[in-house]
Amino acid sequence: MLVSGRPITCTGGHFHMCNETADGEEEIRRSVRRLVHAGADYIKIMASGGGTAGTDPTRASYSVAELHAAVHEAHHFHRLTAAHCRAKQSMVRAVEAGVDLMEHAEFLEPDGNLHFDPDLAEKMAETGIWISPTLQAWCQWPRVVLLRQRRDAADASADDLQQLEALELRASSRLDVMRRMLDICGKERIVPGTDSGVNDLAFGHLDYDLQLLVEVGFTPAEALASATRVSAEAIGMENDVGTLQVGRIADLVAFAGDPTKDINAVSKVVAVFQAGQRVL
Repeated sequence: MLVSGRPITCTGGHFHMCNETADGEEEIRRSVRRLVHAGADYIKIMASGGGTAGTDPTRASYSVAELHAAVHEAHHFHRLTAAHCRAKQSMVRAVEAGVDLMEHAEFLEPDGNLHFDPDLAEKMAETGIWISPTLQAWCQWPRVVLLRQRRDAADASADDLQQLEALELRASSRLDVMRRMLDICGKERIVPGTDSGVNDLAFGHLDYDLQLLVEVGFTPAEALASATRVSAEAIGMENDVGTLQVGRIADLVAFAGDPTKDINAVSKVVAVFQAGQRVL
């Protein structure tokens, strides 16, 4: 595991309850130093509001200068940076500040809607920022999966079916934004993420994001590469993990099916090996 520890956030900001509040460039630099001293493998900063009560996910939380202070200080200590960016404004600032990886990238505007911006996507592509879109979060995919199961088993109530229709409509807008972003940014800088631990997003469902990547245009093999080789490159560990090669750490998973042909096979794990030792 590579861990960030407490995310840096502004006063009253997203996840302020984790107690790494910093306002202004100097406080942010001190936070980075404190986290590095505590053993953080990378630095996470909340560049916009989010689901925390009292915060606004449609607006940026930090200026470009503040974000750059985090990036500069983290890089001084050879740490990468990840920024929580739901608001389009925060995405613009993260790109300008040189953040290494952007989480969510929802293009949220103050009106609460997703508005894809091709000019911003071009800048993202030019800088080569890594993007973790956490598609299952906006799409509320665990709920969609449950309601579809009820529907297919003829066990769904009228309320269930109405909710499913609304959620599928919500998901379609997010997936459309993702498709348009891929047309410009490509697939080689996309890493799947779950946003698990929040709301009903349970740990252990990276499979949902792989399935959604296929939904937006990845082949099953490309989705697998995103979760392995590309993710290893994004965290600077491409020489240790991510591909099956002599000399790499033998972290392996086996499925009951061929996930390069059917991405749903990733939901059917039959064995897990960590450093060559079977753990499941």
